[in-house]
Amino acid sequence: MPAIIDRGADLSLTILSDNTASPPLQGEHGFSVLLEVNSTSVLFDTGMGAIHSNAIILGIDLSKIKSIILSHGHYDHTDALSSVLLISPTTSVYASHSIFIDHYSMKTGTTRKIGLSEENKLTLSTMKPDQLHLFSGKTDLLDGKISLLEHIPRIDPLEIPSPLLFSDASSTTADLFPDELVLWFNTTKGLVVLTGCCHAGIRNTCEMVKELAPGFPLYAIIGGFHLAGVSEERLENTAVYFENENISVVIPCHCTGRKETLWLENRLCSRVTKGFCGMKRTFKII
Repeated sequence: MPAIIDRGADLSLTILSDNTASPPLQGEHGFSVLLEVNSTSVLFDTGMGAIHSNAIILGIDLSKIKSIILSHGHYDHTDALSSVLLISPTTSVYASHSIFIDHYSMKTGTTRKIGLSEENKLTLSTMKPDQLHLFSGKTDLLDGKISLLEHIPRIDPLEIPSPLLFSDASSTTADLFPDELVLWFNTTKGLVVLTGCCHAGIRNTCEMVKELAPGFPLYAIIGGFHLAGVSEERLENTAVYFENENISVVIPCHCTGRKETLWLENRLCSRVTKGFCGMKRTFKII
């Protein structure tokens, strides 16, 4: 039976995997966030594996997760998928219909595959039809309170594809991430947007959310912004956008970049709080 979520219920986000952590929590090059509302838990990305020990420390039972959402197919967002499903075998998985596509990187100087592991491909491909939800365009979860959109259009001229990420093993075709999705929900203070890596660009992503949720202001942006190594012009473009949209809560995580996160903190002051494992934020949804 679908979960019935009351208007005004508290929805909490807890970061379980991120590059930044303080002992006893474990950091890793990965990202995962637990969303909890009423007695229902949804996992957004799985990270590489630190979520298992971090969940125990934080008193979170991963076996009770109702759904897993995959923001895109990179290993640092999906490697722990099979291990989580082993302890929660009835959990549903939501992902773009393009989740099985390959991804490659030249960041180390040679081409390497960075998409779904073969184990996770097998896990997904052998799931029951009522457990695996591959979708195109937009879909909703939790009684329509959480929305997902995949294949985010690229409009902003500064938010160009990474020069080191490719969709082919010969590293000749830029990766446009048709499998990438964004999650959002509406609260009493406005829209909260949760991103995995935001390869399509933070402005492009937020503008698409605004188009699909007209009349509601952006309130919070949380997740990886994929700003590491970008130009200061693009950073300023991003900061101006946050200011113009009057976004009150900006929580950069994972792939945003250390220097770039510090730049945003200095530029936007109290709007920005760096994300870390164990961080928890609670919102009242409408």
